[in-house]
Amino acid sequence: MDPNDQKESRYQRWYIWTQRKGGVDDRDDVSDESEVESEGSNDSHSFDSENSDGTAAGSDAEMQDSQGSNEGNPIQGNDVENHHDNLHPQPENNDDNYVNLNEFEEGEGDPEVNEEVHGIGSEGSEGTDAIEDGDEEMENVDPQSDHSDENNINLNEFGEGEEHLEVIEEVNAMDEGSEDLNATDEEHEEEEIELVNEEEGINFDNASLGGSDLEDREQEINLGVGPRNLGIDAESGSERGGSSESEEEDDEPNVGNLDDELLSARVTFRQSLLTVLSLAFKHKLTGVCVADLLSVIELHCARDNVALRTLYKFKTYFSMIGKENVTCHYYCSVCEVPLASEDSVCEQCNGQHPTGYFVAFPFLSQLQSMYLRPGFKEGLQFKTNRVKKNVNNIEDIYDAAVYQEQVINGFLADPDNISFFMYFDGVAIFKNSKFSIWPLYMSINELRYKDRVKKENIVLSGLWFGNTKPNPNLFLSPLVQEMSNFENEGVDFRLPYNGSVRVRGKIIGAVADLPAKALFMRIVQFNGIHSCSNCMSSGARYYLGGNTIQVYPYTRNFELRRNEDMVDFANMAVVARQQDPDATVYGVKGPTLMYALLPNLINCMGSDVMPGTFLGIMKTKMELWFSSEHAGNPYNISASVNLVDARLKKIKPPQSCTKVPRSIKKEIGLFKAADYKLFMLVYSLPVLLGILPAVYWEHHCKLVSAISLLSQESVSHDQIDVAEELFHTYVHDFQQLYGIRYVGLNVH
Repeated sequence: MDPNDQKESRYQRWYIWTQRKGGVDDRDDVSDESEVESEGSNDSHSFDSENSDGTAAGSDAEMQDSQGSNEGNPIQGNDVENHHDNLHPQPENNDDNYVNLNEFEEGEGDPEVNEEVHGIGSEGSEGTDAIEDGDEEMENVDPQSDHSDENNINLNEFGEGEEHLEVIEEVNAMDEGSEDLNATDEEHEEEEIELVNEEEGINFDNASLGGSDLEDREQEINLGVGPRNLGIDAESGSERGGSSESEEEDDEPNVGNLDDELLSARVTFRQSLLTVLSLAFKHKLTGVCVADLLSVIELHCARDNVALRTLYKFKTYFSMIGKENVTCHYYCSVCEVPLASEDSVCEQCNGQHPTGYFVAFPFLSQLQSMYLRPGFKEGLQFKTNRVKKNVNNIEDIYDAAVYQEQVINGFLADPDNISFFMYFDGVAIFKNSKFSIWPLYMSINELRYKDRVKKENIVLSGLWFGNTKPNPNLFLSPLVQEMSNFENEGVDFRLPYNGSVRVRGKIIGAVADLPAKALFMRIVQFNGIHSCSNCMSSGARYYLGGNTIQVYPYTRNFELRRNEDMVDFANMAVVARQQDPDATVYGVKGPTLMYALLPNLINCMGSDVMPGTFLGIMKTKMELWFSSEHAGNPYNISASVNLVDARLKKIKPPQSCTKVPRSIKKEIGLFKAADYKLFMLVYSLPVLLGILPAVYWEHHCKLVSAISLLSQESVSHDQIDVAEELFHTYVHDFQQLYGIRYVGLNVH
C-alpha cells in the first residue's frame, strides 16, 4: 500500500471516530471561513492553516478528495499537515476544563503542528510525550465539573458500551491484510524499562507487592517500547524534554507504513497494570486521569482483550495481591477461645463478647520466594564455607552449644536443612492508647549475618494487634502446626534454574525483652516473685513509700532452672488455677507452646541486650549520675554536667561510630538505646574520668569491659570466663554503691 494512501486511511479513521463522538461537525457543514486558534503555545496555530506559498488550504473540495479514492493527486510534503488540519477543525472552547489535544506537542512554542498528531495510529513515544507536556492542563481539570460542550471528548466513553465496539469494528475493517507490528523494528523491541521509580522510591518487585501469584513471574518488566514512553532517559533515569525531529526519525518506525496495522501488545497483563501504577505515582495522577488512561489503553488493544477499563477493577487487582498468603484467626476477645470463623459463637460466653482476630502469614510460601532468588540457596552454605578468625573461638551461632547439639543429632548435619531464630515484641502505636502491635518474625541462621538481618530474608509469621496483649498459645498455634510439618516431613522448594531441593527446618532459639519473654514463657513479670527465667531465686520485696518493688540481693550460689522442671511446674499451675485463677508455681503460670517450638526453653530463650543493658542498666545509672533529684548522693555529678558536655563536644568519633555525641544536659531525654550504647561503650570512660568518683568509675569499667568482651566478633572461652567474673563483682558491688533499691531484674 502506498504510504500516502495509508496516511489518508488513518485520517479517515480519525474523522469517523471523532464524528461518532460528537467531536467534529458533519463534513457537509464545515465552513471554509471557520477558523479557530489553538491554545497552549506562544505561536498560535490555525486549523485552517496556510501552505508555504500563502494560499489557503482546507476547502470542501479538498476535504472531499481526501475522503474519496486515492487515485487522485497524493498528499505530499507540507500538504500533509494542512490536509490533517482541515480534517480536524477545533471546536469552540466554551469549557474551562476542555483539554485541547493540539496542546500536547513536543515543545512549547513549536511553530509547526506535529506531523503525526502525536502517535495517532502508531505505537511510538510521541503520545506519551504529549501527556507529559499536557500534564499541567490535565491536573487543572475538575473531575466533578459538568462538561456541557458537545464537542468535548470524554475518554470514559471508550471503556464500555456498544459505541466502543462499533468504533473498534470499523477500525478493524480498515486493518485487514496488515502485518505484525512487532516485526517492524527489532532494535526498538529490545529496549527495556525497569519499573523502579527512583524519584518516588517505588519498587514493584515481588517482595514489595507481597503476592505469591507474582513470585514465579519476571521481576523486571520488559515493556518493549523504549524509555521514551515513560518520559525518562534510559541511562540517567531523568525526565526527558522535547526531542528533535531527527532524533524521532531515528527512534520511531516508519509510521506512514503502519497506519492500518493493528497495535499488538508487547506487555503482559501484570506488566501493563504496573506501568500504569508507576506512571500514576510518578506524575501524581488523579483517579479520574487513571480511569481515562485505562480507557485509552483498552482502546488500543484488540477487540478481545483482558485489559481493565475501570478504576475500580484496577484498585481491586492490587488490593487482592498477597491476600492468599494471609490467614485471619478469630477468637473471643474476653474468653480468648479460638473460633472457627468470624460468625462463630463462643461457647463459654454464648457470644456475649465481640470477636477478635489476629493475622498469620504462612512462612513456607515466603521461603519458596527466597529459594527462587538466584544465589539464595548457595548463601545458605555460609556455615561450611566461612573462614574463622580462630577455630577455637565462638564467632557465630554455629559455635554455640545449642546449634552443635542439632548438628550432632543429625538434623543440621544435612546441608539442605535450615534453622531459625525467633523474635517477638510489642510496639505501642499511640501514646494515649493501649493499642499495640505484636509482630512475630524469624531469621535464618544459615545465612551470613549481614544477609540474615536484611528485610527480604526475614520471615514474618504473625501479627497481633489490639488493646490487649496476645495470648501466647493462641498466637503461636498456627506457627507450631506449620513448623511441626516442616520439621518432620520437609518441603520441596523450587529453585530458580529448574530442579528442586527438599528442606527441613526448625526453630532453635528466641530473643525478647523481659516483658515479652515473660509473656510467652508464661511466667510472672519482672516485678513479681520468682520472675527470673534462669534461676529459682525468689528475690525480695523492697518497701518504697506505700508500695513495694521486686529486688534481687546478690548471691554467688543459686539454683538454675531446668527445662524438665518448667514443664512440671506448668502442669502443677494448671491444677492450682482451678482453685485460684492467679496461682503460680515458682513463677510459672501454665503450659506454653514455646515448649513445642524450642529444643530447650531455658537455654534457648535469650534476653535482648538493648532494652536490658542499655535502656535498662545504663539509663538508670545516667539518671543517678546526672539528675538533680539525686543531688547529694556520692555518685551524683549533676553539678559537672557542663564539663561532661564540653568533653563530649571535643570528641571526634571514629568512622565506626554512626552517631556524634549528644549533649547530656540538653538531650538526655531524647536518648534511644543506640545513644546509651554509644555513650557506654565508647565515650563514658574517657569523659567521666576525673569527674565521676574513682570508686564509681572503676565499678563502671567492669560493666563496660564485660560487655565489650562479649561483643567481639571472635570470643574465646577464656574471655567468657573473665566476663562472667566481672559480672559477678559488678552486681555484688552495685547494691553497696547504689543501694539494693536499684538491683532489679536487669542487674540481677
